[in-house]
Amino acid sequence: MKVYAGARLPILIGAVLCLGANAQAAVETDTMSVSATVTNQCSLVVGSGGLAFGTIDVNDGSNVADDASVDLTLTCSTADAASASIAVGGCSHLTGSQRRMANSGATAFVNYDLYSDNGRSTPIAVGGTLNPTLGDTHSAGAVVTIYGRVPSGQALSEGEYTDTVTITTTYEPAP
Repeated sequence: MKVYAGARLPILIGAVLCLGANAQAAVETDTMSVSATVTNQCSLVVGSGGLAFGTIDVNDGSNVADDASVDLTLTCSTADAASASIAVGGCSHLTGSQRRMANSGATAFVNYDLYSDNGRSTPIAVGGTLNPTLGDTHSAGAVVTIYGRVPSGQALSEGEYTDTVTITTTYEPAP
């Protein structure tokens, strides 16, 4: 029997197809567990730099108050909080009800006041409370601005002055 070279190709293709039809892929199936723990909490973040009055030039003769402000952002990990409050407590160098910054040796002080409005007409007392408008605190956060003022007319000594104010947030999670 004489076989032509062109006839081998169909025989070879047929043999490969027969082998492929009998081969089967192995399949393995397994499961994985998925879990999460959701905590209901809110965090309060004070804006970068805190309440920074910058340089107060006592030699400029203007005797003008120096102003500054800082944003506080309340963000909750779950759905909106039903209510929240931010208490602005005492500070490291408080004397009576007057907030003060002190130099490094606590031998000289700069008085300052905190306010809840840009016009600086509503003072925040020591332990005073701010009530932020909550809205969607989960995605964007509720922002509350604290306004500060170094009153004019103080006899100030040259130096760097700092203070630390305690800020506490209390919230009630949404049901």
